[in-house]
Amino acid sequence: MDLLLDAFAGGLSQAWLIARVVIPLMVLLQLARDLNLLDGLARLLRPLTRLFGMSAKSAFPLLVGLIFGLSYGAGVIFDSAREDGLTKRDLFLLVLFLVGCHAIIEDTLVFVVVGADGRLLLATRVGVALVVTWLVSLFLSPTATTALPALLNKRSGPRP
Repeated sequence: MDLLLDAFAGGLSQAWLIARVVIPLMVLLQLARDLNLLDGLARLLRPLTRLFGMSAKSAFPLLVGLIFGLSYGAGVIFDSAREDGLTKRDLFLLVLFLVGCHAIIEDTLVFVVVGADGRLLLATRVGVALVVTWLVSLFLSPTATTALPALLNKRSGPRP
């Protein structure tokens, strides 16, 4: 019984530490979103999208994935693909980069709270994502530019 109580207390303690990081961060990010500050930040990522040979329209979903993570970022990526006509190449490179480097602010702060070296963690995640995505972008056909709106709007299952 003592083991169960210790585990429960330890879990609550860790949840409190994480909440102290995540809740203020989410409030700040929502304010930035409401004040349209994210569009300005997305412009800062355009050199990165150029390095990978991606369209400038890829910068905003990349920013959202970097800050908010994959779950929220996926919705923005789908919307951008549908509305902005992101290419298959753009989407592939965008997702590849985000697989290694998503929610970098939140994840880094959470791991720092539990004792990780934030600089090392951040440098490793960003560095690996940059190198892998850049190398793949060199070998990925630049002609893979077909837009995906029709694919995203397809219904699954049999058609009536």
